[in-house]
Amino acid sequence: MTRPAARTRLVVAAVVIAVLLALGAVTSRTTAAWTDTAVFTAPASSGTWGPQESCEILSATSAVLGTCQIVSVTKTNEWSQAAPGTVPRDGGVQMAIALQGSRLSSGRVRLTVDLSRLQGSAHRWSWSSGDVTSWDAVVERWEPPMLTLRTYDVGRTPVAAQFSVRQG
Repeated sequence: MTRPAARTRLVVAAVVIAVLLALGAVTSRTTAAWTDTAVFTAPASSGTWGPQESCEILSATSAVLGTCQIVSVTKTNEWSQAAPGTVPRDGGVQMAIALQGSRLSSGRVRLTVDLSRLQGSAHRWSWSSGDVTSWDAVVERWEPPMLTLRTYDVGRTPVAAQFSVRQG
Protein backbone atom coordinates (compact mmCIF):
# COMPACT_ATOMS: atom_id res chain seq x y z
CA MET A 1 0.00 0.00 0.00
CA THR A 2 1.33 3.43 -0.88
CA ARG A 3 1.77 6.27 1.55
CA PRO A 4 -0.97 8.49 0.08
CA ALA A 5 -3.55 5.61 0.19
CA ALA A 6 -2.65 4.79 3.79
CA ARG A 7 -2.82 8.43 4.75
CA THR A 8 -6.23 8.76 3.04
CA ARG A 9 -7.60 5.75 4.95
CA LEU A 10 -6.30 7.17 8.21
CA VAL A 11 -7.98 10.51 7.53
CA VAL A 12 -11.30 8.78 6.61
CA ALA A 13 -11.17 6.71 9.82
CA ALA A 14 -10.51 9.83 11.89
CA VAL A 15 -13.43 11.65 10.25
CA VAL A 16 -15.79 8.70 10.88
CA ILE A 17 -14.77 8.56 14.56
CA ALA A 18 -15.21 12.34 14.89
CA VAL A 19 -18.69 12.19 13.34
CA LEU A 20 -19.74 9.33 15.66
CA LEU A 21 -18.47 11.22 18.71
CA ALA A 22 -20.27 14.37 17.61
CA LEU A 23 -23.54 12.50 17.11
CA GLY A 24 -23.23 10.95 20.58
CA ALA A 25 -22.68 14.37 22.13
CA VAL A 26 -25.72 16.03 20.52
CA THR A 27 -28.27 13.23 20.90
CA SER A 28 -30.04 12.53 24.19
CA ARG A 29 -30.60 9.14 25.83
CA THR A 30 -33.83 7.38 24.94
CA THR A 31 -36.15 6.62 27.84
CA ALA A 32 -39.39 4.69 28.02
CA ALA A 33 -42.60 6.69 27.95
CA TRP A 34 -44.17 4.37 30.59
CA THR A 35 -42.08 3.57 33.66
CA ASP A 36 -44.54 2.16 36.23
CA THR A 37 -43.45 -1.17 37.69
CA ALA A 38 -45.68 -4.14 37.12
CA VAL A 39 -46.42 -6.55 39.98
CA PHE A 40 -47.85 -10.01 39.40
CA THR A 41 -49.11 -12.42 42.05
CA ALA A 42 -50.55 -15.92 42.03
CA PRO A 43 -52.02 -17.94 44.87
CA ALA A 44 -49.66 -20.57 46.31
CA SER A 45 -52.42 -23.14 46.09
CA SER A 46 -52.37 -23.05 42.30
CA GLY A 47 -50.10 -26.09 41.99
CA THR A 48 -49.01 -29.37 43.50
CA TRP A 49 -45.91 -28.95 45.66
CA GLY A 50 -44.87 -32.57 46.18
CA PRO A 51 -46.40 -35.42 48.12
CA GLN A 52 -49.46 -34.68 50.23
CA GLU A 53 -50.53 -36.63 53.29
CA SER A 54 -52.79 -39.55 52.43
CA CYS A 55 -53.94 -42.89 53.81
CA GLU A 56 -55.37 -45.72 51.69
CA ILE A 57 -56.59 -49.18 52.64
CA LEU A 58 -55.36 -51.74 50.08
CA SER A 59 -56.45 -55.24 49.12
CA ALA A 60 -53.95 -58.10 48.75
CA THR A 61 -53.59 -57.07 45.09
CA SER A 62 -52.99 -53.41 46.06
CA ALA A 63 -56.41 -52.24 44.86
CA VAL A 64 -57.70 -49.32 46.92
CA LEU A 65 -60.54 -50.47 49.19
CA GLY A 66 -61.04 -47.19 51.00
CA THR A 67 -59.36 -44.34 52.80
CA CYS A 68 -58.22 -43.77 56.35
CA GLN A 69 -56.96 -40.84 58.38
CA ILE A 70 -53.57 -40.17 59.98
CA VAL A 71 -54.50 -39.21 63.53
CA SER A 72 -51.08 -38.47 65.00
CA VAL A 73 -47.31 -38.95 64.74
CA THR A 74 -45.96 -39.41 68.26
CA LYS A 75 -42.48 -40.01 69.65
CA THR A 76 -42.14 -43.36 71.44
CA ASN A 77 -38.35 -43.19 72.04
CA GLU A 78 -35.41 -40.97 71.07
CA TRP A 79 -31.68 -40.83 71.68
CA SER A 80 -29.04 -38.20 71.10
CA GLN A 81 -26.18 -36.45 72.88
CA ALA A 82 -27.50 -33.08 71.64
CA ALA A 83 -29.10 -30.62 74.01
CA PRO A 84 -32.92 -30.42 73.94
CA GLY A 85 -34.24 -28.00 71.34
CA THR A 86 -31.21 -28.40 69.08
CA VAL A 87 -30.66 -30.32 65.84
CA PRO A 88 -28.85 -33.61 66.61
CA ARG A 89 -25.95 -34.67 64.39
CA ASP A 90 -26.16 -38.22 65.71
CA GLY A 91 -29.18 -40.02 67.11
CA GLY A 92 -32.67 -41.05 66.25
CA VAL A 93 -36.32 -41.05 67.10
CA GLN A 94 -38.85 -43.86 67.05
CA MET A 95 -42.43 -42.90 66.38
CA ALA A 96 -45.94 -44.31 66.25
CA ILE A 97 -48.21 -43.23 63.39
CA ALA A 98 -51.80 -43.68 64.56
CA LEU A 99 -54.45 -44.36 61.93
CA GLN A 100 -58.22 -44.29 61.97
CA GLY A 101 -60.67 -45.75 59.46
CA SER A 102 -63.72 -47.97 59.22
CA ARG A 103 -62.10 -50.62 56.99
CA LEU A 104 -58.61 -50.85 58.55
CA SER A 105 -59.16 -54.50 59.50
CA SER A 106 -59.85 -55.48 55.88
CA GLY A 107 -56.57 -54.61 54.23
CA ARG A 108 -53.05 -53.32 54.32
CA VAL A 109 -52.39 -49.59 54.45
CA ARG A 110 -50.37 -47.21 52.26
CA LEU A 111 -49.81 -43.91 53.98
CA THR A 112 -47.91 -40.75 53.17
CA VAL A 113 -47.16 -38.76 56.29
CA ASP A 114 -45.38 -35.50 57.04
CA LEU A 115 -42.86 -36.34 59.78
CA SER A 116 -42.58 -32.68 60.74
CA ARG A 117 -45.90 -33.34 62.55
CA LEU A 118 -43.92 -35.37 65.12
CA GLN A 119 -45.17 -34.64 68.64
CA GLY A 120 -43.29 -35.10 71.90
CA SER A 121 -39.70 -34.88 70.65
CA ALA A 122 -37.15 -32.87 72.61
CA HIS A 123 -35.15 -32.15 69.44
CA ARG A 124 -35.54 -30.42 66.09
CA TRP A 125 -34.69 -33.17 63.58
CA SER A 126 -33.02 -32.38 60.25
CA TRP A 127 -35.13 -34.75 58.17
CA SER A 128 -32.95 -34.40 55.05
CA SER A 129 -29.90 -35.63 57.03
CA GLY A 130 -31.09 -39.15 57.78
CA ASP A 131 -32.99 -42.27 56.81
CA VAL A 132 -36.21 -43.97 57.85
CA THR A 133 -36.82 -47.63 58.62
CA SER A 134 -39.93 -49.48 59.75
CA TRP A 135 -40.66 -52.87 61.27
CA ASP A 136 -44.32 -52.72 60.32
CA ALA A 137 -44.07 -51.52 56.75
CA VAL A 138 -42.01 -51.16 53.58
CA VAL A 139 -40.61 -47.68 52.98
CA GLU A 140 -41.87 -46.93 49.46
CA ARG A 141 -40.70 -43.33 49.27
CA TRP A 142 -38.63 -40.99 51.45
CA GLU A 143 -38.75 -37.36 50.33
CA PRO A 144 -37.95 -35.53 53.58
CA PRO A 145 -39.96 -34.83 55.58
CA MET A 146 -42.59 -36.80 53.62
CA LEU A 147 -42.61 -40.58 54.12
CA THR A 148 -44.66 -43.17 52.23
CA LEU A 149 -45.08 -46.60 53.85
CA ARG A 150 -47.00 -49.76 52.90
CA THR A 151 -47.82 -51.99 55.88
CA TYR A 152 -47.14 -55.73 55.98
CA ASP A 153 -50.02 -56.63 58.26
CA VAL A 154 -53.72 -56.14 57.83
CA GLY A 155 -55.19 -53.60 60.24
CA ARG A 156 -51.86 -52.63 61.86
CA THR A 157 -52.15 -49.41 63.85
CA PRO A 158 -50.20 -47.60 65.07
CA VAL A 159 -47.50 -48.07 62.46
CA ALA A 160 -43.98 -47.94 63.95
CA ALA A 161 -41.12 -46.17 62.17
CA GLN A 162 -37.64 -44.95 63.10
CA PHE A 163 -35.66 -41.97 61.84
CA SER A 164 -31.88 -42.12 62.28
CA VAL A 165 -29.24 -39.50 61.58
CA ARG A 166 -25.46 -39.80 61.67
CA GLN A 167 -23.49 -36.84 60.38
CA GLY A 168 -20.18 -37.83 61.93
